[in-house]
Amino acid sequence: MAGTGLIVTAGALLRAPGTAAGEVTDPYEAAYLRDGRRGAVVVALVALHLRGTVDAGAHRTARISGPLQGLSHPLQLAVYEALYRPTGVNTVAVSRRVRRETDVLRERLTDAGLIRRDRRRRAARVLACAAVLTVAAGLVTGLPTGWEPPLRAAVSAVPVAAALALWAVPRRTRAGRQALRRAQERFPRPQSRRASPESVLLAVALHGDPALRLAVPHFTREAGLLARHDRTESLYGVNHWKSGGGGGCGSGGLSCGGAGGGV
Repeated sequence: MAGTGLIVTAGALLRAPGTAAGEVTDPYEAAYLRDGRRGAVVVALVALHLRGTVDAGAHRTARISGPLQGLSHPLQLAVYEALYRPTGVNTVAVSRRVRRETDVLRERLTDAGLIRRDRRRRAARVLACAAVLTVAAGLVTGLPTGWEPPLRAAVSAVPVAAALALWAVPRRTRAGRQALRRAQERFPRPQSRRASPESVLLAVALHGDPALRLAVPHFTREAGLLARHDRTESLYGVNHWKSGGGGGCGSGGLSCGGAGGGV
């Protein structure tokens, strides 16, 4: 069947070489691998906050609170530039320079075989849709001829199920899932706030919201960094999500108050 051929082609597009022995230790790459562009931006915001250059603004935004001195990761520089006014994390993530820097992270992970190329995923989804339409057309026209309708439906269900499975293929490859899992096991979620800024960034990159709540609770809450804030951020960068409260530590927990240098 033509639909089967389309499914096979889509599956071939989604195959990616893996680097099973690879390790993910860079916090920005680890964050992108776990949570995409937004995850990497959150790590950059936390890094800038620990350096004393970014703090929470009004209405779940982040704002510049001091000059950026010393060496900085390119994504930190891009995020700092995007905060020319108090801005929400999702709006920062779609600014031009931030997108450019996160695209660099994506290419590194793609070249390592840890995530699938966006163009291949889109092409595979188009082929999967085409396969479903081809199967539907075959059912309508009565192909293959001479088969009873129940038999035609049963045979056609196989490529349709395969198309749906291909549509849901995750962005991470098998090698990417393994690398992320190994990194999370090697660097487990911290149990206290007594850690270096570098350890905080890696914990946030690998574990997301739980690490944010522990390391920088005040900044996390007031700047709207938690993933559940995503749906309530407006086009102007303001999150209108209302929190029920939660503990804080003044300026934001571990090493807040300006851990200088190139975090």
